[in-house]
Amino acid sequence: MTAVIPLQFSDLSPISFSHLIFSLQHVWLISHAITLLSVFGYVFVSLDSATHSSTLRSWYLTADLATIITYSVVIYRRHLVTTVRNLGSLSVATPGSTYPPVYRHTRIPLSEVLRSENAHLLAFGLLWLATPQNIIKLLPFACYSFLNLGHFLINECFSYSLLSAAIAPLLAYLEAPLLLGAAHTDIFIILILLKETVQNRSAFALFFYAFIWGLRLESSDASRSSLYSVLWAIDLFFNRRDVPVNVRESWVHVKTGITTLIPLALEETSGLDDGTLLDDDDISLHRLKR
Repeated sequence: MTAVIPLQFSDLSPISFSHLIFSLQHVWLISHAITLLSVFGYVFVSLDSATHSSTLRSWYLTADLATIITYSVVIYRRHLVTTVRNLGSLSVATPGSTYPPVYRHTRIPLSEVLRSENAHLLAFGLLWLATPQNIIKLLPFACYSFLNLGHFLINECFSYSLLSAAIAPLLAYLEAPLLLGAAHTDIFIILILLKETVQNRSAFALFFYAFIWGLRLESSDASRSSLYSVLWAIDLFFNRRDVPVNVRESWVHVKTGITTLIPLALEETSGLDDGTLLDDDDISLHRLKR
């Protein structure tokens, strides 16, 4: 299935196109910073028992809206602007050069957009606007923002700084644990939504989240590794000697069904290899294993 996208940048000069990319990068950077600061702000003000609920709600909405802007920009940049640029109609001008023919429309596979993890994260951000407030839902976004900002500062802003050279190994060391922590939080959110389903008698959010989370397992090593560790822990429990044989066999059938339906083998997935964040997917797609 494809979507017809008008080329809104057909009449832009190379300089204007560069300004557009530069502006998108600023929006991307600021929205990540707002997400991270708002989550910290929520946690900080929640420690004060006198904090009004409207204040917490403001911090929560700010973080969630910043997240929505972040992944909207990434999707817009990756699936629209990049496509236009790749047509070759916006190459840098040189003296005596002529521009290639300008195309008015292009086709972008809608399935490619829907399979991208950035689209999944955007869907989560939109879902949290319609569900009860819970800061745990935003913790994975805070992890991704921290890693993205860290990589941007090290690789783009201070790439030749001695401080960056000293911090880069620390960030690389923290990356896998943070991604795994975010993936574990994603699984814990299922329990939160299950509780909300019982309270609100509406299972839409739970089923929608579970569906998107299942799609993420295709592209995220961290999500697969997290699910594998949960299954391993449950397996240890059912393998105890005091567990009845029939119960253990039932669990084996359930586990076999899960592992058949969901790919748990860790594979290399697309991620950030060139250090230019806006030119590729967000850090949540980063390979768990280098």
